Amino acid sequence: MAEKISATGFAFKYPQLEEALKEIYGHSYHEIKLEQWVPQSKDRTFSFFKEARNLEKITPEFLKFKVLNQSTPEIQDGTKLNYLLSLHGIPVSWQSKITDWKPDEKFSDIQLKGPYSHWYHTHEFEEKDGGTLIKDLVLYKVPFGIPGDLVGGGWIRKDLEDIFTYRQKIIDTLLAH
Repeated sequence: MAEKISATGFAFKYPQLEEALKEIYGHSYHEIKLEQWVPQSKDRTFSFFKEARNLEKITPEFLKFKVLNQSTPEIQDGTKLNYLLSLHGIPVSWQSKITDWKPDEKFSDIQLKGPYSHWYHTHEFEEKDGGTLIKDLVLYKVPFGIPGDLVGGGWIRKDLEDIFTYRQKIIDTLLAH
């Protein structure tokens, strides 16, 4: 089968099974890194991100993302947030906890319950060129370990890339002025 695929001109990134497995097993987490500049002050940008309801605005409609509640009146270190979303038509509950809370600088959300085996998303805000550079770092593990990676890892990565691409477009619009 691999010979037929190679004959079409397709080049395997990892032509040997051992290499492919080392790539899969060699990383405990998958990583997504993004940067986006907006023409807003750091405090205004951070203020936008510290409002949980704004997550609904920057999440694609197909996810049917809804913030259900949060454990404190205002987001702070230790706040727990509960969401409901739909992954390919399957309703999913998600709970995250805010950590690393440093107003106007950074915060992280870690999944306590949800679709991933591990989810840790850090948001950083840096003054740059008269605006703010937003830096996102997501570390995640797909469910079901190695079989989950083999079966759905690429599909999950593509979904996340689509979600973050959408998010960047909406943030550009919402924080343009």
